[in-house]
Amino acid sequence: MINTKIWLDSYIRKLDKQEDRLFVYFLTNEHANILGIYELPIDVIMSETRNKKTMVENALKKFENDEKIYYRNGYIFIKNFLKYQSTGSPMVKKGVLKRVDELPENIKTEIELILGKKIKKWIQYTYNIYTVGDTRYSKGKLKEVKEKLKVSDKEKERIFSLLDFFKSSFRGKFKTDPALDEDEAIEIIESKVALFENQVEVEKFITAYFNSDKGEEYGYTLSACFTDHTINLFKTGKLNQTSIDCDA
Repeated sequence: MINTKIWLDSYIRKLDKQEDRLFVYFLTNEHANILGIYELPIDVIMSETRNKKTMVENALKKFENDEKIYYRNGYIFIKNFLKYQSTGSPMVKKGVLKRVDELPENIKTEIELILGKKIKKWIQYTYNIYTVGDTRYSKGKLKEVKEKLKVSDKEKERIFSLLDFFKSSFRGKFKTDPALDEDEAIEIIESKVALFENQVEVEKFITAYFNSDKGEEYGYTLSACFTDHTINLFKTGKLNQTSIDCDA
């Protein structure tokens, strides 16, 4: 799906004529799929867009610097592609996860390095697409997980407050704002907040993470902080101990 207001988008309007044509080409060409990760050799891009190799490579470099589109080993990755798809449909969700499973392992690795997490985890946190069809989740379990993410307005205020507390903690330590995707950050907090007794306990957990050596080891990011493993360490009073594995 392509939003008809794309030409009014502030990012698109800043691109030159060749760049905006290439950007739309990556969204709409016949090789694209519902996941937004697909194989597309440079020579095919050149042929179909009638652009020289230098122009294509320079545009891809710009799109990557702007964190919009990445090119790895002959594969295109459009970071926000799923944002514009109808991800509420069960068939769409099934198709998205099927495309992930079909990716070559080296491409998965490259993209997970960009995202800083497993592709399916990123999809889960960002788009609420859980592993439908995955044998690890029964229909009942999927319903249970989804219900936990349906929070009241009061709970939403709590989540926003916790996000602000994380930002404040980060600023207190580094004198600068953290680089994070707020939509993704909210999803992460939503999925973990039920593991705590109250807001005060979550704030104590965040403070403990910033004061521990775990942040230095894994990175002072919200996704690294809010893992089941680090939360369990906090609950058992072991957050400051070393030699643990992190599932971030």
